[in-house]
Amino acid sequence: MSNELARQHIAELQHALEACPDEVKIAPPLEHFFGEGTYCRIMRLDEGNLIVGKTHRFDHVVVVLHGNMGVADVSGSRALYCTGDVFESKAGAKRAIIALTDCAMMTIHPNPTNTRDIAQLEAELIQPEDTP
Repeated sequence: MSNELARQHIAELQHALEACPDEVKIAPPLEHFFGEGTYCRIMRLDEGNLIVGKTHRFDHVVVVLHGNMGVADVSGSRALYCTGDVFESKAGAKRAIIALTDCAMMTIHPNPTNTRDIAQLEAELIQPEDTP
């Protein structure tokens, strides 16, 4: 699949998920952890949950803490990740993720200012969504 077609499919999926009634939208629970110069975020998904992730400004590391998930990204790549898998997420990547089992993943980001302000971290790390 071409990058442009993959990007279009993921954007269409995101729009469809955003159009769902509030009572069926998924807001995965998040946990936040901090180390010197590091910010870690854990997200938990229930089996069957389908989400489209945010686009990050910088490369970061993803660790699958438990469970199995299918992942497709805007480059057209698709992968199955399982407990213990670690992968690099490149800046600008956007992914669709389906939880094949209950699962949790942790993203590890740079935090050079050591802030614990989640809104500030998101503004620094996440690209704003494109507007049509």
